[in-house]
Amino acid sequence: MGMQLMVPESGPADVAKAASEMGMPLRMVDNMPAFPDEAVPEAFQEIRLGAEGGMISIRHSPAGLVLVVWGNADTKLQQSLTKLAVRLAGLSSGKLQAAGKVWQADEWLAAGAPLVDS
Repeated sequence: MGMQLMVPESGPADVAKAASEMGMPLRMVDNMPAFPDEAVPEAFQEIRLGAEGGMISIRHSPAGLVLVVWGNADTKLQQSLTKLAVRLAGLSSGKLQAAGKVWQADEWLAAGAPLVDS
């Protein structure tokens, strides 16, 4: 069981830019280990980024990107997820989907950045 949110209208190019800017190295691509200096690929189904507190999984879907962390993620990993989601939203539509609702990123932060358990 994990916590997830979606960044609609965001794609692989946004992940590559955000991961680079935030110093989140690529760890896995489509269930295969990635080299430490490997770049986020143009096309992927699922990747995992190294973040403070653990790893963030990102699934590419037609609607956007789904970001997932384990349900027992500590505060540091949840903060990393929040920062990544806000950055990805800023690179696309400015929106994200969490807690069963579509938010503007700043409204989501003001509401305490609620996550969805899935």
